[in-house]
Amino acid sequence: MEMYGRILTGGGRFYTFLGPLFQAVGQRQKQYNWLVTDFEGGFSLEEHVRLNRRNLRERYAWIDGGTLTGLAGQVDAQWSWGVFSGFDRSVTLEEALEYDLPWADGNPGFWENPVSIQHPLAQMEIVAWDNACTILISRDQEAVRGFAAAFPDSMDLERYNEAEAAPDQSAAYEAWLRRNGER
Repeated sequence: MEMYGRILTGGGRFYTFLGPLFQAVGQRQKQYNWLVTDFEGGFSLEEHVRLNRRNLRERYAWIDGGTLTGLAGQVDAQWSWGVFSGFDRSVTLEEALEYDLPWADGNPGFWENPVSIQHPLAQMEIVAWDNACTILISRDQEAVRGFAAAFPDSMDLERYNEAEAAPDQSAAYEAWLRRNGER
């Protein structure tokens, strides 16, 4: 199945606020259960996510879309890092955990074409990447079109990857940050 992606970056702004993102995708997040991994930020929502772990060793949280929507609407908190993977409600947590957990920090997969969701069972992925950008990848083309309409300065992720010599943790990454006003 084809996947579609957008990236919102540049301009020295902070990006990953869930409320506006959920509006942009037409509130589709409500139809999913969410695996939240590799996260930092979000303040009171992050605290809720942390409390929904079964024990302190877990590096993930599982939360239904309605609860996530309600919590995102209560606070305008930005996420610094995180991967929000949306699953059809028929997928159980146990099935989701049969695969590696999605991750953001240092993951080169975002900068490779064709774009793809990290978790093979997920339908949508929202990534907060180092306060510098938000990435949306979805199997639902309409969700991505809504994101593009709501954030007209976002770019098609595949075109971005082709044009940007993909940021990494090297000198090329530093040059990318300077070009985009981040340092």
